[in-house]
Amino acid sequence: MKQKRWCILLALTLGLTGCGGGQTAASEPDPAPPAVSDGTEAPEETGAEPLRLLHLLQSSDGLQEWSEDAPVCTADWDSLRLSAGDEADFPALAAAFDRINADTRAGMQTFFDENLPDAQEMAAEHRDWFSGFTSACTYAVQRADAQLVSIRVDTSEHTGGAHPNYGSFGLNLDPATGEEVGLTDVMTDLTGLPALLAEKIEAGCEVEPFGDVAEMLSGYAPEQYAWTVDYQGITFYFSPYELAPYAAGLLTATVRFDEAPARFAPACTVQPAYGFAEPLWLWRENALDGGSLLIQPSRSDESDAYDGFELIWNGQTYAEKDWYTYELTPYWVRLTADGGQSFLYMETLSDNDYRTLSVYALTGEGVKPVGVLPGTGFHSALMGETGWQEVFNDPARFTLDTRIDLLGTMTGTRVCRTQPGDGLPRAETDSYALPADFPPLVTKRALEVTRLPDGKETRLPAGTQLSFLRTDGESYVELRTADGQDCRLDVARGDTEWTVNGVSEWDCFEELRYAG
Repeated sequence: MKQKRWCILLALTLGLTGCGGGQTAASEPDPAPPAVSDGTEAPEETGAEPLRLLHLLQSSDGLQEWSEDAPVCTADWDSLRLSAGDEADFPALAAAFDRINADTRAGMQTFFDENLPDAQEMAAEHRDWFSGFTSACTYAVQRADAQLVSIRVDTSEHTGGAHPNYGSFGLNLDPATGEEVGLTDVMTDLTGLPALLAEKIEAGCEVEPFGDVAEMLSGYAPEQYAWTVDYQGITFYFSPYELAPYAAGLLTATVRFDEAPARFAPACTVQPAYGFAEPLWLWRENALDGGSLLIQPSRSDESDAYDGFELIWNGQTYAEKDWYTYELTPYWVRLTADGGQSFLYMETLSDNDYRTLSVYALTGEGVKPVGVLPGTGFHSALMGETGWQEVFNDPARFTLDTRIDLLGTMTGTRVCRTQPGDGLPRAETDSYALPADFPPLVTKRALEVTRLPDGKETRLPAGTQLSFLRTDGESYVELRTADGQDCRLDVARGDTEWTVNGVSEWDCFEELRYAG
């Protein structure tokens, strides 16, 4: 029985290769993550060469046609690319992402062009109930390192009928070659696999399957399975109608490395020295290091926003109430330090694209809130006309964006590391880097500043143009004059505004660009 795949990635033809492709020797690897400001170092690595994590960027795009404030036809999809340093070291993988992105975009364009006329006709004839034709293809990066990149592809399509078709499958790539990795390159012993999977599936399936699951799976060739691999084990995916009726939903079965170590290629079971992060499901159980986490957002009315969520960890419930958000994006963070620790990072999005990052410890006593970083989320950047967000998979080195309201509203960025103990992000610097393309300030009056790097006091005349460099968000802003001189401006927070040398910011500069 062939795995149904509604995403255009079916059009991609990739060869098979082994799991241990390894990193290329084209250039030096990225430098080790720096120590954070409090002096914490990564665990010492001994023996085998440490596993290098790759850093990816992800973007979303789409096509839409609307009629009278209602969608008629939509196609939404994700794209992936490597960070600049990894792109140089893994050119074949970068090229594979380019091909996948192009094929996905072309397939979504075909869906849109072919279905738009029928959708417009349906909208005109059945405006009272027609909700539009849709197609979507999204990615969840399960692991990305020099041995293997494994991505869960979630697809859905609805062109009429009682419900959409949907499913998940894996895109598993060798970073050295960019080619697809086969199941037998990761799971070298498939003996008894149908019975093993059947036991797991039947235990979690609340609807009667179409027949004996083990017997149905016994007819699968290795290439017919849909799967991904992370740092715990391998997960198999079975879409609705594949083994059971639609009401059963997406069925999954995970075989952990420690459950059957002899089945797996050793190179695929290597753990990152510091730890790893991976995305989590909403509304379905996540098996985490022997435990179980269920994340359930809630709505109290008909609005598009959630008003809170529950975290059910190993049967114990922790609830966040009055938490207004349009999106919740959860990540499991697993650190190897101190015998192993688990944390939940939850990024939420509210009005005006305001993001908040919340951290929870997952302990034997339950969920414990650790801290909240308001106005903060994972780093995003505009490249050309497309916005790309950093994929959070490496707790030893990731970048956070924070809203800064100081002489204007802008985004400050800092490179961080998850700190063992409390699990909070710790920045490698006290200052935030500010966007170089933010409109410069122009002084209304002469200002006293500290020249950098010599620390001498100097006076800038009225009409001086200043570009932003960095700030601590509390006491200073570093800027650059039009002729390239860097300087530091001391500021203080008042009740309703910032002051510069005791003078209102509005009296110091010609225009300040604050967001509402």
